[in-house]
Amino acid sequence: MDKGDGGTEADRQQVTEPQPSPWPEYRFRFPRYNRWLANRLRPFMGQRVLEVQCGLGHMTGLLLDREFLVAVDSVAEHVAAVQARYGEREDFGAAVQDMCSPDALSLRQYGIDTILCANLLEHLDDDRALDTMVAILPPGGRLITLVAAFESLFNALDRGAGHLRRYDKGAFVAQLARHELSVNEAFYVNSLGLLGWWVRGSLLRREMPSVSQLRLFDRLVPLWGAVERRIPPPFGLSLVCVADKRRAGIGG
Repeated sequence: MDKGDGGTEADRQQVTEPQPSPWPEYRFRFPRYNRWLANRLRPFMGQRVLEVQCGLGHMTGLLLDREFLVAVDSVAEHVAAVQARYGEREDFGAAVQDMCSPDALSLRQYGIDTILCANLLEHLDDDRALDTMVAILPPGGRLITLVAAFESLFNALDRGAGHLRRYDKGAFVAQLARHELSVNEAFYVNSLGLLGWWVRGSLLRREMPSVSQLRLFDRLVPLWGAVERRIPPPFGLSLVCVADKRRAGIGG
């Protein structure tokens, strides 16, 4: 072996191979927020729900009041964890699935009426997943998206999370409209989180969140969550859009 190459092959692999994102585990650190968000979105859901990019299941268990729930993720280890937790239920299914692949159209077999897509689109460099989700839905079916809000907020935390972009409301609503979708609701959530994200990612330029900051954020959910339900905030860390697939002959 050439000793001047900077180390062994194993050393080089350790440096260059991408490490798993810690974000799926981070999401379990704010259970109150997960529960609040599920309750916020539940009125918009039908009875046969597809949860896209479910991660380790931080939201999955909160959606099991539906008639049937299918949870998919592109990471096999995530699906295995969710399957181990809920796989014995007759009203639940899980699969490894890349929503950018045409193979995802096989999910039509479940008769899905609602797709929940949270924290995915900002990671992708094109619209293939959005095209696929629209194709899975029947006319009149519903797509609920949650994306990172405000393009100008993009900072070090976004880079650490693997985000390629954040979205401004008008542009994202227009994007959905170009994909056979009629947007019924568009609103911000997590106004408190926006401040923390700006401080941590823009001022301090940190790429990973503070665990203590996440715990504090979650403890405050009952307070700010109640306010947001009564007074929709004019800003928030995330943007939620509720859109229905247009029926044949109906324009945007």
